[in-house]
Amino acid sequence: MSYTKTNWTDNVTPISAANMNKIEQGIVDTGLNAPALLAANSTVVPTTADLDNYVTAGNFHYLSSSALAGNILHIPKAEVFTMQVAVMGATIATQTWRGNNTGTIYYRLYFGGVWGNWIKQLDPADFATQAETSLGSSTQKIVTPASLRGQSIASTHASDSLRASADTELSITDGPSVYTKKKAFRIITGGTYRVKFALRESNMPSIYGRIYKNGVAFGTERTTSTGLTTFSEDLVFAAGDTCELWVKGGGAGTGYLSNFRLYFNVDFVMTFNVAPIIPTLTYGT
Repeated sequence: MSYTKTNWTDNVTPISAANMNKIEQGIVDTGLNAPALLAANSTVVPTTADLDNYVTAGNFHYLSSSALAGNILHIPKAEVFTMQVAVMGATIATQTWRGNNTGTIYYRLYFGGVWGNWIKQLDPADFATQAETSLGSSTQKIVTPASLRGQSIASTHASDSLRASADTELSITDGPSVYTKKKAFRIITGGTYRVKFALRESNMPSIYGRIYKNGVAFGTERTTSTGLTTFSEDLVFAAGDTCELWVKGGGAGTGYLSNFRLYFNVDFVMTFNVAPIIPTLTYGT
């Protein structure tokens, strides 16, 4: 139905259900008639169009089908849209394109007979959050100081500088014949680490140890049957990985593991609010 304006008068016009429903219906009618209103005030862009040819000032729209919008040449995004062309002088023009489905806005400039590239107007979804930056899932998003707060941009390289240790000696008895996790560090800064650990078999025929990453065998399998032996290996980890020491026995008796250590130096690029860089012990002692 068409909308008839109500002339509201203080203490006279009733605030009634009928008047409120009239307002609601007017809002609905405006939304339903938006395409018609748009068509009445702008020019239709056909599916066969080339947006490079739109250099005359005016308002334009394409409301047929997002699936077919990709047939329009030099369109920044395949969806229904409205577009405004503004002209400045004889050789300069701009196009402002807005996608009706996503609200995404693009601009470009016409100068000297040539259109420049489309430039997307940034919106909140284009910026990485702190969580995305921390998890390394900020690919193709803008990283800002706010999203880096509490983090470090750094890497590590293996060295002989001891930075983290879990030295307590633990034992295994009568096997087991399959690997079990005994100690683990959570890696804070990605890079290369020199990982060391010690094994001794005591009265067990032999004892085996191996470095795992995130629960998966990663380093070289080590074994000893000749008393306390320290093993060393340089391995690469990403931020958030776990560096784990798993062991198994080579038969009946008792074996021991100890001195699980990480050696490295940090190559800082930039820090934000002095983020932690030293791996944290998450399993074992």
